[in-house]
Parts: sequence; structure tokens; C-alpha cells
Amino acid sequence: VGENSENMAINYAGFSVVAIKAIQQQQQQISALKEALLRQTQTTRYLQKQEDKWKTENEQMKKQMNVLNTENDHIKKRMEQLEAFMVSAMNQNK
Repeated sequence: VGENSENMAINYAGFSVVAIKAIQQQQQQISALKEALLRQTQTTRYLQKQEDKWKTENEQMKKQMNVLNTENDHIKKRMEQLEAFMVSAMNQNK
């Protein structure tokens, strides 16, 4: 019943067409969002794997660097010993 006591009716046939079209558009949007989410999830997983790989490589490089630093320290000490020996030998020959 309307404001002026008029009877009002709904055109269900026309309303159904509009409602079905809206539902179809909504389903298309949902499908597109699902696809976008799937792509983002795949990208995130790939990036996480890359990050893990780089972290592992970084740790391996740190270990190698520590080994090289230790070797370098040994070489420096040996060089100092050799230099001291040479100075000593030169002083004895004078």
C-alpha cells in the first residue's frame, strides 16, 4: 500500500533479470579476486623460498668468511714470524 493508499506491485519478471545479472557480475568479480589471490599466494611462496635460499647462502658465506679470516690471521702471524727471523738473521750477519 502506497502513501496515497494506492496498491503497489513489484515486477518480479523484470526484477529477476536484474538480480540474475547482478549475481552473475558478482560471481565474475569473485572469480577474478580468487585468481588474483592465487597469483599473490604463489608469488609470496616463491619469494619466501627465495628468501630462505638467500639466507642459507648468506650463512654459508659467513662461515666461509670466518674460515678465510682465520686463515688470514694464521698467515699474518707466520709472516710476522718470518720477518722477525729475517731481521734476526740479518743482525747476526753484521
